[in-house]
Amino acid sequence: MFVVAILAETVGLWFLNHKLNIPMERMHAANIVYQIALLIALIEIIKVPFNAMIVAHERMAFYAWLGLSETAFKLSAVFILMQIEQYDKLISYSLLLLSVSLLVFLLYFNFTRRAFYSETRFRFYKDLSKTKEMASFSGWMLLGQTAYVASTQGLNMVINLFFGVTVNAAVGIATQVDTAIYSFVNNFQVAFNPQLVQSYAAKDYERNKKLILGTSKYSFYLIAILSAPVLYFTHTLLTFWLGDNLPQYVAQLVQTTLLCSLISAMAGSFWMTALAIGTNKIKQYNIVVAMIDLCTVPLAYFLFTLGYSPIYAFIGRFPPHF
Repeated sequence: MFVVAILAETVGLWFLNHKLNIPMERMHAANIVYQIALLIALIEIIKVPFNAMIVAHERMAFYAWLGLSETAFKLSAVFILMQIEQYDKLISYSLLLLSVSLLVFLLYFNFTRRAFYSETRFRFYKDLSKTKEMASFSGWMLLGQTAYVASTQGLNMVINLFFGVTVNAAVGIATQVDTAIYSFVNNFQVAFNPQLVQSYAAKDYERNKKLILGTSKYSFYLIAILSAPVLYFTHTLLTFWLGDNLPQYVAQLVQTTLLCSLISAMAGSFWMTALAIGTNKIKQYNIVVAMIDLCTVPLAYFLFTLGYSPIYAFIGRFPPHF
């Protein structure tokens, strides 16, 4: 968490102010929103162990209730934003999202402290072998996640350099649509994750195999059913949502990101079993995926210098999903 904060306040802040293509009159707002976004990211990092504890104990009723509540809170933030006239809407929306993130974290924290008090107490624990094992595991996980974030945000920065904030807005809309649809699949898979880990740990490999294939198959069916109308009526739905003045490339970007998610949905159960297997498999997996992820940014830069559209950058993200 501290590494993220230090990098964000140094390298990230410098890149925002000196490299990104942002109109000068919006630079002040961009800096404020950047700081708010950093706070949200830090809250999400702190929330991870509390979230994991709820899933590990299979308290899915609370998990589902809080997921629905978070969606309702964010929807309420949009309605509040519509009533705001005298303040900057971008800054106001960021502050509202920060409030939602903080509220959800407090709900997670309060529930886990009450339900699993013995596990959530803060205390010093010294076990060098366990610390080394956890550090190795988390280190390889950090490599994979860092590469993914670098790839995702790097693509956004390269797109900003070549096409400006309008296409960045189109990417943001495509990501929002994809996140809304994929969240259903993600929540579906979360319910199976404890069983996947438990079956492998118990060496019940036959049951583990059935869970992997079943979760993968039904995840694909679920996202295919949800994505099909969006893929077919993309322009109509976006026009209904955003009006006639759609950002350039937005329809193609929505379709491309949804196709990536169709592939990604099948991999969730395999990924969870790889976590259960341990450090060696995670090491191999994260090295390969990190290398592929990081190649997408220079590849996109090269394609853009040749005059290709931003769609090709997202087509280049298909290999990591495979």
